[in-house]
Amino acid sequence: MKNPLAGLLLSPVLLLSAAEYFCSPSGSDSAAGTKNAPWKTPAAAAAKVKSGDVITLLPGIYPGDIVMKTDGVTLRGTRGKDGEYLSLIDSGKELKNWQPEPEIGEEIWSVPMRKEPGCVTVNGRQIILLGRRLMSLKPQKMRPEKVLGKHYSFGSGGKKQRTKNMLPGLDLMALPKGTHIVSGQFGSVGSLDLWTISGGMMSGWREGKLYLRLLDGRKPSEFTFRAGSGRGIVIKDISGTCIEDLKINTVKIGIEISGKKAKDNIVRRCRIEHGIKRILVTDGASDNKILDNILSLGFVCPKYFSSVNWKYNRLVYITFKYLVSNRQVSEDHSLVFDNSGPGNLAEGNVVYQGLCGTEANFSQGVTVRNNVFRELSSVGIVCCKGSKMEIAGNVMINNGINLRLHSFRWVPQGRTAYIHDNILYYTEGWGMQLFTLCTTAHPEAPEDVWFYHNTLVNSNYFMNASSFLRNYKDVPQPISIVNNLLVLDPNWKFKAPALRLVAGNASSGECSAPDKWGKANAFKVPVEGEKPFLKAKDVPETKGKTVALQNPSEVQGVSIPALPGMKDHSPLPGAQWDPKMVELVSRSNELSVQAIDAMKSK
Repeated sequence: MKNPLAGLLLSPVLLLSAAEYFCSPSGSDSAAGTKNAPWKTPAAAAAKVKSGDVITLLPGIYPGDIVMKTDGVTLRGTRGKDGEYLSLIDSGKELKNWQPEPEIGEEIWSVPMRKEPGCVTVNGRQIILLGRRLMSLKPQKMRPEKVLGKHYSFGSGGKKQRTKNMLPGLDLMALPKGTHIVSGQFGSVGSLDLWTISGGMMSGWREGKLYLRLLDGRKPSEFTFRAGSGRGIVIKDISGTCIEDLKINTVKIGIEISGKKAKDNIVRRCRIEHGIKRILVTDGASDNKILDNILSLGFVCPKYFSSVNWKYNRLVYITFKYLVSNRQVSEDHSLVFDNSGPGNLAEGNVVYQGLCGTEANFSQGVTVRNNVFRELSSVGIVCCKGSKMEIAGNVMINNGINLRLHSFRWVPQGRTAYIHDNILYYTEGWGMQLFTLCTTAHPEAPEDVWFYHNTLVNSNYFMNASSFLRNYKDVPQPISIVNNLLVLDPNWKFKAPALRLVAGNASSGECSAPDKWGKANAFKVPVEGEKPFLKAKDVPETKGKTVALQNPSEVQGVSIPALPGMKDHSPLPGAQWDPKMVELVSRSNELSVQAIDAMKSK
């Protein structure tokens, strides 16, 4: 019989054998690894340490593609007295010896590069890198004043001819300053200047060269350009790893956690920018924790991501999703759970200024809790078919779409999602609070989605209901909307969800079409607090109109199970948020302002 005390008896031995080792850019991988004789590269250190050991990176810049080799190892950076990051993982190489390419177009430069990079930065900010397929097309001589787009494509052609009729990348870079893009995504805004949101610079790789376009007579020598590829840190089939207090830049993927044996790993207090994914959890990885990180694309023109600048927000969205990648994918995600296992958690993170915040695809169990998602031009949080998620206590601010229930056309799997106590907030202008539109070939796929005790503040859209209903062949799906608080502009055009509006939803102020919302399901209440942290006042009007969700019940023929997060919950509609979220939102405000101020100073 196995001794139940064996693990406890071994623990002190493991603690005694654990050691701390150090790395420094000025060190040597043949040294002892002590603070006075540090190793040089984290990759070499990861191959030498044992379970329980700590690798501390002293201040400096280190190369990426660090593959963790042993369970239970901590890799940590050094922070300054004000919390500044002093240890940087950066795989970028500075680009020099640029040569002009007058035969392609004015103001176009090139530099030899054997392999396609994952990202290109200028003075620490990422610039547009056109997709390989786009750059591989044969150049044509085109100088139109406008680049016309049907649906999402550029050039001529319809939905099925996007790739065929896309403008080749070198032609795109050669288009004159002032060339406009036209797309149905812009609505009545009309055409927009691609060069405005690109910061007057764009890059693309093709056949062993990296090309660069700089407007207004500027030269590459006036800036510091860097190109990076690969991954910052790789955790594959390793458990108990802790990555903390590091800054990761200029890589294609910041941190990748993959494999069914990748369990109980922690990434915390890191700042990760650039590339196409900040953190990726995939291939069955389970019970991993992503805590208290700062994740951002770090783009050269950050102010154009916010829904407050809607017309530019749409252009950024189209550029990154359909032009940069030249295919129907979003080539920028801060945090992705893709075919991951159960028990994964993202909590306390600030995710801002990129295309998508977090997304779960075919993942067995993901909890996204108490994070801030702001100024993502596409979506703050995406919950896809085939996944199980709990989305709770998050604040979503000024994203193109705050929350999306995505239904990929080819996915027959169902979805389970508990979405509660979130704040969906637009400071001004408008965006889509909750969005479900996507054509599906499997309308029969089961939905088990509960949207309850959330607070929605401002915006013109709550949900695109008519399109959702059409896609699901006029069969309302079991997506139940219960005990939410809507604090809406009285002048907006209300679009009611064509789903199950069970009961207990409250609105403050006037709604233009309360009958569509459902008189039996909605009532008006006064609110208190400051945006976005608003609460319904406890007044007699709320008595008996809400639904107690901590116990199973039935309302209007709908069976409501005991829902997560409702123990000791206020019966009032709207979010019950962690007070720490006020501090986290304040921190996100500072980061957003800092990013835009940094752009102005360059």
